[in-house]
Amino acid sequence: MSIARNEGIAVSILQGLNPEQLDAVRYTGGSLLIIAGPGTGKTRVLVHRMAFLIDEGHAKGGDILAMTFTNQAAGEMKDRLGPLLSGNIQGEVKGEGPCTNPGHAHHKIISGSLPRLGTFHSWALGFLREELGTNALTPVDETEAFGVFREAAAGAGLGSGGLKGLFEAVLRVKESWPVDFAGDGRLASAFDAYQALMRKEGLWDYDDLILEALRLLKNPDVMRRFGGKIRYVFVDEFQDINKIQYSLIAEMAGAGLEITAIGDPMQAVYGFRGADPALIGRFSVDFGVKTITLGTAYRSPQTFLDAASAVATVSSAGQGLRSVKGRGPKLVFKTFKDEASEAAWIAGAIESMVGALSLDSINASVGTGQMRSLSDVGVLFRVNAIGGPIAKALAQRGIPCRQTGSSAADTERIKAFIDMWDAVDGVIAGRDIARVLRPYGKDGQRFLMFAAGLAGKDGFERFSAIAGFLGIETGSPRLKALGRAVSNNPGLHPSLLLRDDRELFEIGVEAVALLSIHASKGLEFPIVFMAGCEDGVLPWVNGDMPEEERLFYVGLTRASERLFLCFSENRRASLGKGGLLKSPFLSKIPCELISNEAEDGRRCRRPRQKTLF
Repeated sequence: MSIARNEGIAVSILQGLNPEQLDAVRYTGGSLLIIAGPGTGKTRVLVHRMAFLIDEGHAKGGDILAMTFTNQAAGEMKDRLGPLLSGNIQGEVKGEGPCTNPGHAHHKIISGSLPRLGTFHSWALGFLREELGTNALTPVDETEAFGVFREAAAGAGLGSGGLKGLFEAVLRVKESWPVDFAGDGRLASAFDAYQALMRKEGLWDYDDLILEALRLLKNPDVMRRFGGKIRYVFVDEFQDINKIQYSLIAEMAGAGLEITAIGDPMQAVYGFRGADPALIGRFSVDFGVKTITLGTAYRSPQTFLDAASAVATVSSAGQGLRSVKGRGPKLVFKTFKDEASEAAWIAGAIESMVGALSLDSINASVGTGQMRSLSDVGVLFRVNAIGGPIAKALAQRGIPCRQTGSSAADTERIKAFIDMWDAVDGVIAGRDIARVLRPYGKDGQRFLMFAAGLAGKDGFERFSAIAGFLGIETGSPRLKALGRAVSNNPGLHPSLLLRDDRELFEIGVEAVALLSIHASKGLEFPIVFMAGCEDGVLPWVNGDMPEEERLFYVGLTRASERLFLCFSENRRASLGKGGLLKSPFLSKIPCELISNEAEDGRRCRRPRQKTLF
């Protein structure tokens, strides 16, 4: 049993783990695939497995590389690992009491001996800079990359029509390996022209980081150096990787590095970014890895899990989860004539949950049985536009909320911020710095004095200085998220820090969460409202049906206590849609798991299918 000590208190790395989690944490037979459904302790297993490998002497902290899809997830792992590795978690070995063996190797746990934690892209940038030194290029976000693409397309005589779609096609090509244009000559020309101009400008886009890292690792000398530093690679959210990321991991596995991949095919909802849930199964086949499934769920009651599994019938992987919380209450399905009445009901229901005494609140019929914190409530939807009327209704009742959406003004501020970051580093010294400064009333001389004062500064200090110099207001969710990200990731280019909407969600704030289902993945709330349960909304019109089913599955499994599904016949204000029908996903949920209510709270009869007799 792995024990760490802190001031005489024995701490077990294996304490409190169920049998499936223990198998995953203690496995030492090579690469490992862990299928972890919602609420089964995915992050707990990852960090305890890293700590176990270090404590048992299989690895030092620096031998382990852990890659995630958000800086927030990497930060959570770091927060959990630090105390665990330094023995700052109090407790005893279950059934055995404190460790009294003076020969036990608890001395191997060293405070600060942390694995390398970060996103795919942040790791790739660090790796490229380490290998290439001054020959490493500068990463840019998709907005600036598209500007380069337009210039490249014009130079290649590709015309000006449909450039956005052509650019997205180029990015999709770069997400696969090997690069394949499928006989499309225009696409091949656009790709070559774009890549040539990006290299001329000394720039990399997001996909270039992974592509260039893969190309380097295919060099035996580079892989030998890399393998001399890293022995274990952990990959979080494996269902979200694309083909180029899979090729990167496969290259590492083929060179003898031990891979621990963890994910859930049922939560694969990023197909629009090139993610392919089939790669989980391919990894198991390609490398013959051991597969362990975590089947005990600690978040949602069994009723919610059964409803979610009934909807996502296309994939059987991860189904049959067993909840430790018992059956739990039924899901509540509410019908409304329009989105205004839906928003008003949601706001009233939330108000009643947090202790309001108005008549409307008392009649809201939410029946939660206890007063809640605002941060306990999540309102989820397929598209951000649906959140507008709900945010307005909450504001009318004085209920604060937090959102992940970004305004056009925020987008411009962040672009100016990143331009200034690069200007201070001399990256755009030969380009038009005046263009960056002009909207903010600054001149070149003032900029030179400012840049000189920032020498050697990084992280939040640099963020604050740039925001102050430009006079940028940093109170919006996106700017606040950028400030947190640069604080927690010094040395990383800011363009790498806000690619995912999940990075914009501020945890621990006393406010109702309004966010897309995509952004909610990895989060949980005691109370969840899912708005927009209409055909053509969820599932989205022309959406990939299996992925839309999995998205509904993700939404249902965010809730730990109460779950409300809302349908509106009219969404003209937010989506321009009227005469809407209920989502076909609702008919897949067994009748005994769901309670149907009209807008006024009356119970609705669910239509029964006619029988033969």
